[in-house]
Order: sequence, then C-alpha cells, then structure tokens
Amino acid sequence: MLEPAQAAGTVRADLEPSDLLRLGHGIGGGAKHADEAGTARLLSVLFDGLRAPRPSRMAEQSAATLDGPSREKFGA
Repeated sequence: MLEPAQAAGTVRADLEPSDLLRLGHGIGGGAKHADEAGTARLLSVLFDGLRAPRPSRMAEQSAATLDGPSREKFGA
C-alpha cells in the first residue's frame, strides 16, 4: 500500500514500512491515555505528517512575484 501512495505523490517519499509500524504503535499507546478528542488530535497530527510536502501559499506567492533576474537568483 505504501509504494503506490508514494508513487502517486500522496504520502512522503521518504517513508518506510517500518516507520508506519512504529507510528501506529506510538499512536496506539498514546491513545490509551487520551480522551476521544485527544485521540482524534493525535491521528490528525499523524495524518498531516504523512502527507507529501507541498509548497506553502506564501512560497508560491513569493515565487510568482519575482522578476526575471530575481527569479533566477532565488531559483524560482
């Protein structure tokens, strides 16, 4: 399941199957000591961290406003 998701660009390319096992173990242990809202928060943080990185809006806006010489200088 991990490799197709990485190929599609939906999860981080640097994830390894063992990372998912350790994360699941950690979340499971943490959820034992959390209420329902705390468990939902832990899962939300986990899923956000697994997603492939995307450029921030600010980075996209900055790159779009650079002129030719500045664009080349900053690699945009």
